[in-house]
Amino acid sequence: MPLHTLSIAGLQRVPERVQTDDGTLPIATFILISPLKRARKRRPEESFWCETMRRCARPSLPAIPNMGATRSYNQDLALWRICDRWREYECSSWLSRMQVVKDMETEKLKRNRLQAIQLKLACLGYGAELAAMPSVDILAKHSLVNQTRPLTDRIWTNIQGELAKYMEKVKVDRLAREHHELLQRRRKVVIDYLRICKALSPSTLFPPLLDFFELPSIRKIIHLPSNETVTPGHFHRITELILLHIDAWESSVTQQVIDFTIGKDSPMSPEEKSSEVELARNNKPAYITPLFFPDILGHRCLSLGFDEIRCTGTSVRVPWNTARLEINDRAREVINALMAFIGADPETTTAEGLDDEMEDYQLKCYSCPNKKYVHNGAAPVSTFELYGWRDFVKNILIEHYDDTTPLEYYVKLIHADTFWADDWFILEKVLDGGVFLSQYCTDLPCESYYRGYDSMVEHLRNDHGLTTVTDDVDIYARGHELLPEQRSARTTEGIGIVPE
Repeated sequence: MPLHTLSIAGLQRVPERVQTDDGTLPIATFILISPLKRARKRRPEESFWCETMRRCARPSLPAIPNMGATRSYNQDLALWRICDRWREYECSSWLSRMQVVKDMETEKLKRNRLQAIQLKLACLGYGAELAAMPSVDILAKHSLVNQTRPLTDRIWTNIQGELAKYMEKVKVDRLAREHHELLQRRRKVVIDYLRICKALSPSTLFPPLLDFFELPSIRKIIHLPSNETVTPGHFHRITELILLHIDAWESSVTQQVIDFTIGKDSPMSPEEKSSEVELARNNKPAYITPLFFPDILGHRCLSLGFDEIRCTGTSVRVPWNTARLEINDRAREVINALMAFIGADPETTTAEGLDDEMEDYQLKCYSCPNKKYVHNGAAPVSTFELYGWRDFVKNILIEHYDDTTPLEYYVKLIHADTFWADDWFILEKVLDGGVFLSQYCTDLPCESYYRGYDSMVEHLRNDHGLTTVTDDVDIYARGHELLPEQRSARTTEGIGIVPE
C-alpha cells in the first residue's frame, strides 16, 4: 500500500506495518498534533518520517531491503509532505474564515444593540445630542452599549438611568467645548486689534496677551452673549477706555517690580522707592539676562512659563509676573564696576541716563578670544564684538561670571569717532544675522525677540501665514539703517579685522 494513501484517522500515534512490493517496512506514523495550534512550529519528533528514520537506523529493526523500496519510500514521503502542507493551509484558511464570520456576527449584534439604544435615548429627548456627537463611536464605546446581548425591555430598564447620566455629561462637555471655541474665535479678533495698536504706537507698553484679555473692557466684549458677533469695531469704539485700563495695568506691574526690588516693608516713601528702582544698579536678571527699568515691564520673559507636563522646555503664555526675576549681587557688582570705569555716579545714574551717556561709546572685551569668519570661500577674517553697555553686562554675567579682575585690565572703551582702528570694519553679515524684528512677533510665546533674517522670514511665513515678507514693513533690522557711530548704546557690532 503506498504510504501517501494512509488515512489520517486521528491526531495520535498510529503504529502499523506497511506491506510493500519489496518487503515489509515497519514504521510509526506520527500525525501532527493540532496543526491549528502549532502551525509551522512542529517539533521534529511529531513528524512521521523522523520516527521512521530513527527506527530504520536501529540495528534491531529491519532496514529498507533494496533500492526499489527506497525509491518508493521517498516518493511516498514527498507526497505525504505535500498533503500535510495542503491540509495545514486548508485548516488555517478555514480558521481565518470562521474568525471573520464570527467577527461580523459580533459586530452586527453590537450594531443592533447600539441602534436600539439610540432609539430609546431619542425617545427620552436626546436625539439632538446624539446628532451633535462628532462620532457615533463615542456612544458605541460605552461599556453598557458595547455588548452583543440584544436589548430587551428588562435590560433597558436596568441601564436607562446610567445612560441618561452619561448623555447629560456629554451635553455639558459639548456646551463647554462650544463655549471655549467661541471665546477662542473672539480672542483672535482681540489679537488682530492688539497688533494694529502696536503697529500704530510701537513705543507704547501694551500688556502681554493673557493680561490684555483680562482688561475689564476687553473681557466684557469677549464674554458677550453667544448670539452676538464680535468684530474689530467693538474694540475700536472703546479705544480710549482700553488705554485707561492699560495705564492701570502698567501702574500695577510697576508696583510689583518696586515691591520685588525694594521690598514691601521698606520704610522708604513711594517717591523714594520709584526713584530707587529706576537706578541702573538695581537691574534684575532673569536667568542671567539683566533687565533694567522701565524695559523690564515689557520683557517677554515675565509673561512666559514652561509646560513641564506636556513637554519639558516648551514655553507657554502665563500672566505677567516676577517669578523669573532674581536679586543678583554679582550683577549689581558688574554694573557698579562699569559705572566706576566710565566715571558715572551709581547713586544717581538710571539705565536710560546711561543710555544717553554711552550713546557714542562701545566696549571691547579682551578676555573674549577673537573668532574666525569665512564668507563665500574668501580668506578667513579675524572677528570680535563691540558691545553696547547693556550687552556688555550680559556678556560679563555669562562668560566671566566668576572673574573678579578689575575691568580696566581687560576692557577698552571705544568712541565711535576717535578709537576706530584703520583695519577695523563692520561685519554687516554678522549684524544681519542677529537683530531682525517684526511687529508680528511680540505676543506669542514661541517667538524670540529677534531672529536672523532668513529665520525671521521663514517664521513669518510658517507661523503667521504671510505669503510675502516685505523689508521695512513686515521685518526690520534694529538700528541697521543708522551709521555705526549713530547706533544705540544697546547695539552690539560685529567687527572684522582686515587681514594683512
